Amino acid sequence: NAGMNINYLIHNTLWVPGHFHLTVGTAVALTMMAGTYWLWPQISNKPIYSSQIGLFQVVLWFIGMALMSNA
Repeated sequence: NAGMNINYLIHNTLWVPGHFHLTVGTAVALTMMAGTYWLWPQISNKPIYSSQIGLFQVVLWFIGMALMSNA
């Protein structure tokens, strides 16, 4: 919120916590997805069934977040 006009317009609205949660939630969700794909083979001693499923998960998650944030 670089300008006073924007700050005046959106202060005390749901845009502020929504923007924060979308920004932080994105980093956390993608980190957890990547960590799971790295950690699961270490724990189970088995390879990931398909490497494409990780890409599919991220793309599907991105589409869902885009739809949710524009709702």
